[in-house]
Amino acid sequence: MAQPNPQISQVTRTVVALVAVFGLLHLAATNDLLSNFTRPFVVALLKLLGVAAQHTAGELILGQMRVPWTRDCAGVNILTMLWAVTLWANRAEPFSFRYWLRLALAVPAALLANIARIFTLLAFRHLFFPSVESPQLHYFIGFLWIMPLLPLFVPRSGRAPGRYLMETLFLVVALSLVSPFVPAPGGNLVTLATLLLVAQSHYSPVGAERRWAATLWIIAAGFIALSSMESLWLPWLLLCPWFAGLALYRCPSGLMLAIGTIPLVAMHPLGRWVLAIAAIFELWRLLKTGLGDGAPFGAVAASSFWVRLLTRSALVFLLLLPFMASSLTGVFRPSLRPPSGAMSREVAANTFEIRLVGQPYDIQLIWYGPSGDGRHHTLPVCLRYRGIELKPSGLDPSTMTDGLVWMREFFIHRGELLNDYPTYLRRTLWPWSSAGVHVIASVPMESMGAKAFAQQCAVLAEELRSLGEPRLAGDN
Repeated sequence: MAQPNPQISQVTRTVVALVAVFGLLHLAATNDLLSNFTRPFVVALLKLLGVAAQHTAGELILGQMRVPWTRDCAGVNILTMLWAVTLWANRAEPFSFRYWLRLALAVPAALLANIARIFTLLAFRHLFFPSVESPQLHYFIGFLWIMPLLPLFVPRSGRAPGRYLMETLFLVVALSLVSPFVPAPGGNLVTLATLLLVAQSHYSPVGAERRWAATLWIIAAGFIALSSMESLWLPWLLLCPWFAGLALYRCPSGLMLAIGTIPLVAMHPLGRWVLAIAAIFELWRLLKTGLGDGAPFGAVAASSFWVRLLTRSALVFLLLLPFMASSLTGVFRPSLRPPSGAMSREVAANTFEIRLVGQPYDIQLIWYGPSGDGRHHTLPVCLRYRGIELKPSGLDPSTMTDGLVWMREFFIHRGELLNDYPTYLRRTLWPWSSAGVHVIASVPMESMGAKAFAQQCAVLAEELRSLGEPRLAGDN
């Protein structure tokens, strides 16, 4: 009787884990039970600490600071991500009692990590009020609190402590960077490409044959940080020479997957087909050749303990750079205010409510200038971090809804009106380009239909653009 091939079994389990993690990253159902438990518990802890806190259905109120309460605040995101990390890290483990215990322990661990994450976010917003954290930093703060608990869920599997730490951190950073892109256009392909590349990543010191790649990779980090091109952080991470190795650099399909993690590529009709073909080829290659044993990619000269420690510390700093850079680069961007021809009222930092001549009374226009991590995000992602979950209206392709109001977005960039997000990304693709202005229109659903609302928005958007360039902060 033929014996099962261990290598084929490992690859099969990896593919199953990949599908499971992909599904967890797309988990979109709300969880009122977690929310109902977490929110009053957080408020009670704040009051014990002497903080005047209260909560409503959609936000926490701490004095003058109002913090939106989203589904992520309930701990759903951390729980699903911890399950994803556990499934992925244990894909070679048998379905034993220990395996199921790890998945069960993820529930209390996620709750504890989420409480710590909420307090960290509250402290961050208090220190940098009225600024808010970037989506990447929002996710990463939660995952950072999971790190001390990961030894309970991620087995070492014979790996040296240094390699175990680096590979675990790499996995957490990769999931943190890809999470904001999941609900965005092209998010399915970005997620699939990321998981396929992470599946083949192993930590190894850089030898002489890869020093050129390491040098270019470090230079690219500085370029991305200075130019605020946040969409390049994910492919930059996946091409890290300490994890990718020469095989990825020499493989056309692997490089296409890395390039495909750029949302603009994943959104493009041709890019989708190329990325889908590359993903199919990588899956076939994975099933045919296996994952490998994670051995070093080439001969590496022996080094002292202090050299290894310094190298790994520098690499940890570089892996954390996307989250630090995304929060600091916005400081150097000018604040763009509505033109003088528009009636405006400041409702938050760099945020204005606008009224135009002839604007229907029940249509609201909100002007968002660039802040935080610079370039604007899609309407669903932007509002998700303000406590609002949106879905397509199904009646008009440009209109979305939260069940109560119709919403539509448009952008003003260098005097030009941009009506969709892919066009906005193309206009702001170049380094140091202006982030422009994000304008969001909304109206109660009972006031008008989705198509009539979209037509009204088109008229108002053109009128706003015709009033002239946005004013810089400090201009009269």
